Amino acid sequence: MVMECLTGGTLKARLMELRARGVLMPLADVARLLDALADALDYAYARGTVHRDIKPANILFASGDAPVLTDFGIAKLLEQTVQMSATGSILGTPAYMSPEQAAYGTRLMG
Repeated sequence: MVMECLTGGTLKARLMELRARGVLMPLADVARLLDALADALDYAYARGTVHRDIKPANILFASGDAPVLTDFGIAKLLEQTVQMSATGSILGTPAYMSPEQAAYGTRLMG
């Protein structure tokens, strides 16, 4: 896999910097970011790929401040199988999992 050099940092770094200053991201920036990420997810899903690890550290910024969704390391190609995860395993970053995923993981571990 080849990817362009993204020098704008991560969304995680930007959010941490905003928090350190005690300010929130402007609503217009949030809307622009969510719109771009929804387009990226729609594009991937239309081609049979589910990302499965959306988090601020996996959103980088290109020149012109365009967000880029990265790290498809645990993505699942839908045409390979209808099963979305391995039986008995937890995939993703716990802090960014839905409550349903976390509850399922707790049942597996406990």
